[in-house]
Parts: sequence; C-alpha cells; structure tokens
Amino acid sequence: MGATLTTKDLESLTLQGPARQLFIDIQAYRRKVHFSAPVPGIVYHYTTGRGLLGIIESDRLWATNIGYLNDPSEWQYASSLVREALQKRRESDSSRLVRDFCDNALTSFNLAETLSIYVACFCEDGDLLSQWRGYADAGEGYSIGLPGTVLMELGGFGAKFFFGKVEYRKAKQVEIITAVLDQTIAGLLTLTKSRKAATQTMKVCCKVFQQSIWFALAVFKSGAFESEKEWRAIRLLTTTEEKASVRMRTVSGQLVPYIELDFLGSPWRKGEKLPLAHVYHGPTLNPALTKKSLELLLSRNGHPNAEPRGSQIPLRIVGR
Repeated sequence: MGATLTTKDLESLTLQGPARQLFIDIQAYRRKVHFSAPVPGIVYHYTTGRGLLGIIESDRLWATNIGYLNDPSEWQYASSLVREALQKRRESDSSRLVRDFCDNALTSFNLAETLSIYVACFCEDGDLLSQWRGYADAGEGYSIGLPGTVLMELGGFGAKFFFGKVEYRKAKQVEIITAVLDQTIAGLLTLTKSRKAATQTMKVCCKVFQQSIWFALAVFKSGAFESEKEWRAIRLLTTTEEKASVRMRTVSGQLVPYIELDFLGSPWRKGEKLPLAHVYHGPTLNPALTKKSLELLLSRNGHPNAEPRGSQIPLRIVGR
C-alpha cells in the first residue's frame, strides 16, 4: 500500500464520483481564498520591447514556464512549505493509511514530472522601479495595462487555469496548504471502505491533492517580494499539451519556454483584440521618440484608444 506512485499512475487517473466531489469541494475553498482580494481596475505586465511586439501583434498574452522566471527560488520556496506540511502530518498521525498517503503525496505533489505550470505575471503598479529593473530591460521596456476584472472573468476558475493574487504572508500560506491537506485526508478516510480498496483510493486522493495544491506552487512567494503586489494568470499543462503548444524565446542567451494564452470564446475575441487600457514605456533616454513609436504600434495593430504613457521615474535611478 505504501508503493510510490508513478507518472503513469497520475496521468491515467481520472476523478469521478465521490473523488470528483471531493475535488470540487476543495476547489470551492480555493475560490473563496483567491477571490477574497479585491481585483485591481488595471494590472500591468512588464516586458521587453520584443515581448511587447509579440503580445500586441499576436493579441495573445505570453505565459512563461514557472521554472524560468526571474526568481529561481520561488518554486523551491512553495514546494518546501508543502513538503513540510506533509512531513508534519505524517509524523503526527497514527493512521497507517494517512502516513502512506503522505509518503506518496511527498513524491507526487511535485508537478515537475507530470505537469507544467505557465505563468503571466502582473503588477498593480504600472510604473514601479523594481519591475523596470527586473523585468523590462532595466527601464527600456514596457508595462502593458489590462483591466483586472476582465482578466478575472476571462480566466475563470478551473482545474487548469485561473487568475489570482500572489500570497506573500507565510502564515496564510501554511493555513491554505494545511486546509487543502486536511480536506484531502478527510476525503481519503471517508472514501476508503475496506483495506482491499485502500491502495486505489489513496492513488485517487493523491491525484486530488496534486490537482488541488498546484496553485500554491504558482502563487506563493516570500514576503521579501510583497512590494511587487503581483497577480498571475496561470495555465496548467500536461506534458502532452506542453509539447503541442510550447514556443521558445531567448532571454540573455538562454532558451525560455512559453505559451500563448488565447481566450477563445471570451468577450474580447469578438473584436479579436486584447482589451488594452494603456501602455507605459520605461524611463528611456528618448521618451519622445519612444512614445511616438508606441503610438504607431498601437494604432497599426488596432488599439487607437490604448493610451501611451511615459514613466515618471528618472533613468539615472533605474540604472543604479
């Protein structure tokens, strides 16, 4: 019963009946947590000039594989919190079934082997010094303003996609992970009718936990980054889906996998345009020329009402 689950186990299992209901109940908790924060009127995606061209000309948002984001430690940070919660529960629970579940979940919750997370990052502030430095060519890039409420409506809240706020408070992060784990284990104990059926039930509940906890790995960050006030549009792909849709770009000479987020059937698709509010250019040495080229780009691509704006941060500060 304590055998480690394989990639094949997790990819082949589907959630049906009571297990599916358990997942839906946990989703309801997730919805309550992530939709509790008021959605900003406008959120901003910082990018390079090349990134801006790709997004505007394709009318698609770009989402980067989470393992290739600027801060390589954030994946490990969130994973360690999940691992600590599982280990703590394993050590404190007297049930062999629960301990076996925790052993298997410790292996299977890490999605790197079976699933891939792609993230498009946004900030509540369109002219923020730390963002220009870290994500937009040290100030020579752009921040694209999009209505937060529209992204929320378009993203929905499914098993494989959502738009939500990044959580920086460690106490809240631990609370969320513990709640998801407690709900999953309660379901495991309820669904296990006999010892003979325990192995299959445990596999299914590990799948429930995996599908329920992936969002924590994508929206939990250290409190050191709280000033960024980040929101994220997140897409979860199986390895098969990733191979079919992944694209590549280069960042500082490194190949970085990304996908295009295309909200087919959404309100904006009627006009085939991203709902741009405005676009900031960074604190460039040539603000007048930069604004003119930005106006031409937006007008040429069907965004005449998207207002070009210039950063108010002095370039010498950005470059320090």
